[in-house]
Amino acid sequence: MNNKLPLQTPNLTAQNIDKIAALFPNCITEMLDEEKSTSDHKVYKRGINFELLKQMLSPDVVDGDEAYEFTWVGKKASIVEANKPIRKTLRPCPAESKNWDDTENLYIEGDNLEVLKLLQESYLGKVKMIYIDPPYNTGTDNFVYPDDFTMETSEYEDGIGLRDNDGNKLFKENTRSNPRFHSDWCSMLYARLLVSRNFLSEDGVIFISIDDNEVSALKSICDEIFGASNFVAELVWEKKKKGSFLSNSITNVKEYIVVYCKDADSFEGLIGEIKTNTETYPCINAVNKRELRTIPSGIISKYKEKNFFLPKGTEISDTTMSIVLHSDLVIKNSMLAQDLVLEGNWRYSQSAMTQYAKKKELYITRDLYLRRIVNETRYKTLKDWLPRVGDDSDVSYNAPIDLNNLNRSGWGSNEDADEELRLIFGVQKILDYPKPTRLIEKLLASYRNTKDCICLDFFSGSATTANAVMQLNAKDGGHRKFIMVQLPEPCDEDGEAYKAGYKNICEIGKERIRRAGEKIKQEDDC
Repeated sequence: MNNKLPLQTPNLTAQNIDKIAALFPNCITEMLDEEKSTSDHKVYKRGINFELLKQMLSPDVVDGDEAYEFTWVGKKASIVEANKPIRKTLRPCPAESKNWDDTENLYIEGDNLEVLKLLQESYLGKVKMIYIDPPYNTGTDNFVYPDDFTMETSEYEDGIGLRDNDGNKLFKENTRSNPRFHSDWCSMLYARLLVSRNFLSEDGVIFISIDDNEVSALKSICDEIFGASNFVAELVWEKKKKGSFLSNSITNVKEYIVVYCKDADSFEGLIGEIKTNTETYPCINAVNKRELRTIPSGIISKYKEKNFFLPKGTEISDTTMSIVLHSDLVIKNSMLAQDLVLEGNWRYSQSAMTQYAKKKELYITRDLYLRRIVNETRYKTLKDWLPRVGDDSDVSYNAPIDLNNLNRSGWGSNEDADEELRLIFGVQKILDYPKPTRLIEKLLASYRNTKDCICLDFFSGSATTANAVMQLNAKDGGHRKFIMVQLPEPCDEDGEAYKAGYKNICEIGKERIRRAGEKIKQEDDC
């Protein structure tokens, strides 16, 4: 058995050229390899004729440089960075691990872009769910990946060619949007998302937390990387009851969770509620167009008279529904005695109505309308509004989660997350702006039939995602595995975490996994 790990990741640029060559061989050309060439010896390498490639992808003659695109200073460099191989390896630490021989969970310290590159070959197409909570580019927090990704003015101006050789501005900037404050943030996230897409299975999904500062840019980036057709939702999470008193424009109590899938045709959707009880549904939907339906004889009637007759042409109506008889209505012994032709705004097709009648799932109501008896399991898709308080008004951070109805209890808040960490560590405000476990747990639970899958978080922070995976497994008997990636960002020496003995965020995340895992195990044994 070969236990040696490769010291160099695959050259993604070369692999991508191979893929383009398979589709468009006429777009492959050769170019000078400047790194390997010398004045005495020329070395060539394969390249792509991008002008020809653009023409191959266009039904019209390509003329000029116009294109619909989202770009910023440094975008090309971020793509190069994402595809560039690295010569590093990962080193296991059994001494810091718990159940090293049994668990398949991973917690990795390091730069997440480098870690993703090192892991991608082993986990290519194997991750079903990714959740990340990246820096929001607010300019208020001190991250090693700085939360205020601003460029030096001179660097930005050089990148866009703002000034001529004499230092004069060539055009006027749009100061309202001022892209100088977005470029580095876009480059940071673009490269990481570009690599992370390789991890997703064909039916995989990624959840990305974000706020107002960069939600528009994030969606544009994801449209490019995952494809606009694979956009699933922009969920709105009510993160707190009251906004900041320091706000002078609007009280903000929400954040977003942008959701994209790997392939819309393979993605199975997010489910918020599963119903198994028997219900009845009306067969009329007032907004649908009017059509004729034939109702087979033999269905049950709950009309007050066991024997009843209405002639053809009669209209049965109330304020919202109206049906017109196109044949006589004949009820005998509380049963439809002959086929009935009706005009109405039908919810179901003719074939469906016929099947429902055969299965005894249709009946005539006391008001002479039609209803359908529903016994099969119903799946209701997740709502895009994630309220702090659920349908049952329980606001407790540890309120029971009904996996068959994610709307019943709330989705948690910033305050819940703070209290959660306080109970785990015994320290108030050990980390700023953590996410509540129940928020991520419910997001994971909304993608059904994923009890045996891999969940990835490469902005792990306090390891809330790991906590959520373990809790959900305990609730539904799942065997989900997690991969957490976090840069060991130093804790502020004046902060509560440092005073409690935690020198960096990784120490907090690892200890949380240990304590939360032990707590879940103890509760499971009770």
